[in-house]
Amino acid sequence: MSIEILEERLDALLKSEQAKVLLLTGGWGAGKTHQWKQALQRAGTVGNQPRYAYVSLFGLTSLAEVRKRIAEETVAAIKLPGKAGTVGETIEEGGWQLKPLQIMKLLPVIPYLGKLEGLANELSFASVRNAVVCFDDLERSGKGLQLADVFGLASFLKEERNCKVVIISNEGKLNSESKDELARYLEKVVDETIHFTPTSTEACKIALGETPAPARLLLLEKMGKLNISNIRVINRLSYMTDELADIFRDLHVRVLQEAINSLALFGAAHFLPTDGYPTVAYLMEIREDNWSRYFRDAKKQNEESEQDRLLSKWEAQLSSYAYTHTSDFDAEIGRSVQRGYFDRSALIPLAQQLSENAATQELLAKYHDTWTTFWHSLEGNSEEMLSKLADITHEAISVIGPDSIQNAFDVFSQAGKHETALKLLDYFIASNQHRPNIFGAVEGAFREQYSGTVAERLQAEHEKHKEPTTLEIALDRINFERSWNPSDIRIVSKATRGEIERLLRGVEPRVFQTRLKSLLTIGTLQDAQDDDKRLSKLTREFLDELVSKDPILAIRLRRFIPEKN
Repeated sequence: MSIEILEERLDALLKSEQAKVLLLTGGWGAGKTHQWKQALQRAGTVGNQPRYAYVSLFGLTSLAEVRKRIAEETVAAIKLPGKAGTVGETIEEGGWQLKPLQIMKLLPVIPYLGKLEGLANELSFASVRNAVVCFDDLERSGKGLQLADVFGLASFLKEERNCKVVIISNEGKLNSESKDELARYLEKVVDETIHFTPTSTEACKIALGETPAPARLLLLEKMGKLNISNIRVINRLSYMTDELADIFRDLHVRVLQEAINSLALFGAAHFLPTDGYPTVAYLMEIREDNWSRYFRDAKKQNEESEQDRLLSKWEAQLSSYAYTHTSDFDAEIGRSVQRGYFDRSALIPLAQQLSENAATQELLAKYHDTWTTFWHSLEGNSEEMLSKLADITHEAISVIGPDSIQNAFDVFSQAGKHETALKLLDYFIASNQHRPNIFGAVEGAFREQYSGTVAERLQAEHEKHKEPTTLEIALDRINFERSWNPSDIRIVSKATRGEIERLLRGVEPRVFQTRLKSLLTIGTLQDAQDDDKRLSKLTREFLDELVSKDPILAIRLRRFIPEKN
């Protein structure tokens, strides 16, 4: 039932003079009690405020307790002669301040004072007439309180005391026996039954208000995608959303977007574990490097287990939600949902890193869009376009790669803007001292794309930042079954006899085998230089010396020692 119909029926109940019993049902968090209280407020604004008793049956174990609560609430709502407030309001403020005449008029309801003085048992249930009584939490009543007691009392209040009775229940939480019993009373006692199931949009309107703040609007969108209509959950997540908006107020907007995206998903998993959402444990497991879920695609449908089908369902949900994996930032949001608060010392550093990455990606996107317009359109004045290219390249200089500066340098040089080309190259070199590894691209797999002045400057920076390569590092980088660098061979070929022995002693078997093969092979290459041949010769002499002194060692090393001609 929609909110509009529910409001119409509740307003009609309060406006009518007819006594009746209304049963309002719906799932946990649907907002049943909230809607009922709103209806009472609307009645009050038009001067139709009834004598009213609200009784939560949660934990109550006897009919006597229920009757006592009703009496307390209704007597407290009685208007005092000559005063604006009710009995309850006046006593809470200090009843001893009443004038003698007012106290005399209060005597008929004096039993209420026992509520504060320990005389609660003297309250009179007989005064409960022509009132509105609400029994909430029917499914959470104590063991000693039966449905028959509640519905019998509701019938009595309606028939004998001319009361309107509203019973609020989460019918889904009743056991099968109680559901059968409830069905019998629906016919005999209840005049009207309303099952309230708000849509996600309606629930968000209730929980977030008519004009939510920007952060709450993001949450509203996620609630819709996940089809969450539990008002209590939305309320709880909205408070956490407000706190996130404050924590991340100085960071890139994408941080808050990512946070609310994860907050909504982990909120559904944690607060609604029986509603078919992926579990928190599963969400925590789907890291970027977890490939196990992809192997299920190869299984035939008849080979899938029940667990496989459940995981496939969750994966489909996450796919429609555009959630691919759980990052460290997402995981921290998830832990925050579980514990109910944010650990700022853990969350903020992750958020700052995400903010920096987001700003970088945004700048790169702007950079590539500008250059794409240049290369793939006829739009714009040529001089204005070159000016835009210079500006965006300057702005993005610390996030672009050396291939981009080569491209910019070539374009401006060919356009006759040599000074601009050189300034951009100088600025690129100066602005990227914090990431010196990018200069090594000039010696990388795509080194042929660098040329002229750019190649020279990159090479000079690479040499400046390059740490001295030790014999161990150079030798371990050589693998003749895969790849090797001539510069590493030049370093290793300078090794002395003592250094060769140091390279081979005290290392792991795998490292020993690879190093020894490389030392023996370097001198046999087709383009081997004198130093290369000397290195292999020294290595063989070292091995010969070892085996000549130890026949067992000769057995161990014979597969490495070349046969002498």
